[in-house]
Parts: sequence; C-alpha cells; structure tokens
Amino acid sequence: MKVIRKMRRNTIISTVFTCLTLGTLVSCQEEVEDIREGEEEAVITSNSSLVRLIQRSTESNGYKDDFLDHFSCGFVLPPFSVTINGTLIDIQDEDDYQIAFDIINELGNEYEVAFKFPLKIRMNNYAEIQVNNQSQFEGLISECENSNEGDQGIRCLDFQYPVTFYTFNNNSEQIGSISVGMDEEMYLFMADLNASFSASFQYPITVTLSEGDAIRVHNNSELETVLIEARGNCSEN
Repeated sequence: MKVIRKMRRNTIISTVFTCLTLGTLVSCQEEVEDIREGEEEAVITSNSSLVRLIQRSTESNGYKDDFLDHFSCGFVLPPFSVTINGTLIDIQDEDDYQIAFDIINELGNEYEVAFKFPLKIRMNNYAEIQVNNQSQFEGLISECENSNEGDQGIRCLDFQYPVTFYTFNNNSEQIGSISVGMDEEMYLFMADLNASFSASFQYPITVTLSEGDAIRVHNNSELETVLIEARGNCSEN
C-alpha cells in the first residue's frame, strides 16, 4: 500500500523587535514578557485534549461519499468510475455524486456498487492512499469500523479563518507566530505539535455552527466547551 502524505509546513515567522534607545529596549523586553506571561496558560501542547477536538472539527470530510463506499475514514478522490447495479457512472467531481445518489435512491435497499480500481483515497487525516483492488479496500473499511475513527468527526462547526497562533519552543519561550487559513492547515498544524513545539491561539477567535450561529471564543476553556457541545449535539447529523 502506497501512502502519500501531503504535509503543508508553514514557515515560522519570527517576531522581531527593533529598539533604538535603551529606554525603548526596556519597553520591548517588557512587551515580550507580557506576551509570554499572558499566553502561558493558553499554550496548547501535543498531549492536550483540545488538540484532538480541534482535529475532529477540521479533519477531511470522509463521510461525503459514504452512501457509495461505506467508508467514513476517508473518501474516494474523483475522478473515478463506479458501477451501480450494472450502470456505469463516471464521477468527475463531487457534483456528480448527485447522479449516483439519485440512482441509489430509486433502487432502495437492493443495489450493488462496484468500483473500478485503482482508486486514490484521501483519509480523514489528509493522507492519500492508493487502493489497487477490492480486497485492499475491504481491509481499510474493516480497519475503520474496528477503530471507530470515522464516527467522531465534529461536522457542524467551522472555524472562521484566518486564525493566528503564537508559537513556543521547549522552554516555553515565544519564537514567533503563524497564520492558518483553512481546515487542512489547522489539522496539520495541530499534528505538528510536539515536545519541542507548542502554540497558543491569538484570541478572540470565531466559530460558526451549522445553524449559522457565530460564537466568539476568548480562551481554551471556552473553545473546548464549544467543541464538546458540538460533538455531542450534531456530529451524527
């Protein structure tokens, strides 16, 4: 099985303070200390429960073609061909899903789906996998079902981008800031956190629920509460 991981590494933009006089130098040093002190409790580390919640809300939408592949840990990347009860359908983009859906809807519960291999699948973690045959595909489906990885996505909440993070080294010293502009970048940024690299949000940030309600979030505790409530209330929907 060939695994292709697309990692978008963002270059850390170092924060530079220009100080022209001794008095200004003192002022700059105090500003750095204030930022570090104010952000210390907000730092997100790799083992934080908040990291997994953020990833669940920004993972790739593997459920979008579940009516075809029954594989919620990823989705088949167009273009691909699929046969439904002997009818061949070429899926060129996601708009063509509606054609397949309408056919299945007319057939009710009695239909058989057969994909034309090889297929390329994007997993929920944005890794891309080439699947060469039905047996390999069924193995992925079984692994997904046993791990429950496809059942926990937070699908009714969106971050409003761009979102800015302060970044810190293993000594909790602020080393810069970085901005992310989409779900994939957010997910992979969370995945990059480790013992030597942590981050904190530049609050406030805004998240939007599927009903259209915008929520202003001011700290990690508020964000974790919003994400947990969203997971419990509407992840299945």
